[in-house]
Amino acid sequence: MIQIDGNSLNINEIHSVAVDQEEVFLSPDIVQKIQESRRWVEGIIAQGKPVYAINTGYGIFADKQISADEIRLLNRNLILSHAVGTGTPLPTDVVITMNQTKGFKCMLLESLRGLPTTK
Repeated sequence: MIQIDGNSLNINEIHSVAVDQEEVFLSPDIVQKIQESRRWVEGIIAQGKPVYAINTGYGIFADKQISADEIRLLNRNLILSHAVGTGTPLPTDVVITMNQTKGFKCMLLESLRGLPTTK
């Protein structure tokens, strides 16, 4: 089992997860950082302070503040807009590699733990 700590993942471990489907677990430190980041985002939303892409639109809509009631819809629409693709779907090992090497700050731990091979 490979530990995800946000700092030490190497190419051999990425290969083990992506190709050999080795399971990973989140280090206590990274869990704490994720929770702290999530609390920070929730605090921003509660304060109503505009922060780009958290409670504002994107690009040319960056100056449009999004109400707390609409933030879920904004995030859902962002995911849907990026979920469209063309061509052959990527192989599972490529998707797993991308998931393991991208940053997960501010994600709900429940969402992160739902990714393939993550405990």
